[in-house]
Amino acid sequence: MNGIGSMHAVSDTSPLFNLAAINQLHLLPQFFEEILIPDAVLQELEPVRKYPGVQEIHRAITEGSIVVATVRDRGRVHSLEQDLGSGEAEAITLALERGHPHVLIDEREGSGVAEQLGLKPMGVLGVLLRAKREGHLVSVKEMMTTLRDKVGFYIHRNLFLEVLRRAGEDS
Repeated sequence: MNGIGSMHAVSDTSPLFNLAAINQLHLLPQFFEEILIPDAVLQELEPVRKYPGVQEIHRAITEGSIVVATVRDRGRVHSLEQDLGSGEAEAITLALERGHPHVLIDEREGSGVAEQLGLKPMGVLGVLLRAKREGHLVSVKEMMTTLRDKVGFYIHRNLFLEVLRRAGEDS
């Protein structure tokens, strides 16, 4: 493990779901010693249990590489839920409670709130980019194309091109 490998991260639903859907959930333990998810994320995963890859998330929970944790500060969660979904609100609150600066979150608004609160948000594209940089992934383009075309993950054209540039795949 290099870089922040000994760190912990708290995840919202989307990054786990999207990484699992493209068979890349195994990347997270390369970067983080432990992934925590709040109860709300576990609840959000339940209705999509049959989707591709979601069984992999449940397996990781059973094996202990993803740990479900309960948020204590319901007041903060309620306050954050004015602008964010339950999973995002609980993930941000849990990261703050546990002192884990890394929060896996895809939605722009949630990432912005996390940053304002001193956290370091990283979405699925950030995970893929880091995986490429550290030699765990051959093609970010292939993964982004699969996310977009098979999973329905929206990636703005300019962002797609920027990620390719950062990955050195823009030629």
